[in-house]
Amino acid sequence: MENAEEDCVQFYDNNIASIMEQSCVSCHSGQAPSANLKLDSYSHVRNTIESIIDRVNREEGSSGIMPPFGAKLELEYLDLLQEFYSMECE
Repeated sequence: MENAEEDCVQFYDNNIASIMEQSCVSCHSGQAPSANLKLDSYSHVRNTIESIIDRVNREEGSSGIMPPFGAKLELEYLDLLQEFYSMECE
C-alpha cells in the first residue's frame, strides 16, 4: 500500500499541484480560504477531490462552477483530475 500512496503523491506533485496553483489557490489558501476550503496541499486536495471533480465539470455559467472566473479548465486538466480521483490513495 505504501507504494500506491507514493505513486499518488508523485502524481499530485507532477500533475495536480500545478493545476491547483494556476486555477485554485489564489482563492483557496491562506488564513481565510474561500468557502473555508484549502486546496494548497496534497492532503487538502485528496480529501476533497470528489467535490473538486463535481465543481470543475459543471457547465460554464452554472452555479458553483470552478474556477468561477475565466474559462472552464482544459480537458487535459479535467482528465488529470479524474485520473487522480480514480487512483487508490488513502
